[in-house]
Amino acid sequence: MHSVVQTNNKVIIFEGLDRVGKTSQIKLLLKYLLDNPTYVIHFSGIPGIEPATSRKYSEIMYDDMFNLIRDANDNNRNLIFDRSHLGEYVYSPIYRKYSGEFIFDIEKKHVDVIKNVHLFVLIDTPANLLEREDGNSFTLDINKKQHEIDLFKEAFDKTNIRHKYLIDINKQSINTVHTFIRNILFGY
Repeated sequence: MHSVVQTNNKVIIFEGLDRVGKTSQIKLLLKYLLDNPTYVIHFSGIPGIEPATSRKYSEIMYDDMFNLIRDANDNNRNLIFDRSHLGEYVYSPIYRKYSGEFIFDIEKKHVDVIKNVHLFVLIDTPANLLEREDGNSFTLDINKKQHEIDLFKEAFDKTNIRHKYLIDINKQSINTVHTFIRNILFGY
């Protein structure tokens, strides 16, 4: 069993649907994380593989994610995740045909390392998301978008991460959202 070392590092997770602004917020934050090496990691599933293979791959990948957090804490490194295990809870039942509930078991296994994690789940209205669509999202169906939003809210409620923030970006500027996030993380 590893112990968590108190450090000045930041571990930040951004979650939410496609086109909600996760990557934009990450880019804005990077200039505030220059004191320690900062790594940005993007997680996603692999399209076109069998559900059982996809689930096994995800179990290993998300267990490794928490090991990366442990290593970052032990070595005073910043990590930013552009998507994470919570997306598995949302997208697995819809597109991969298996429950993503297992991610919470993985999270519980690593409860000691998530104490200092900051989670930001960004949501917006389905209509706004479709307006920004570039053709690379999972769906263009407004009802399916709403279902994805609802599942992200469920995952947000179920996670054991204590420092968590559900941000509805509807009608907010990128800079307004950034200021809120920056104040949470750095107090200014």
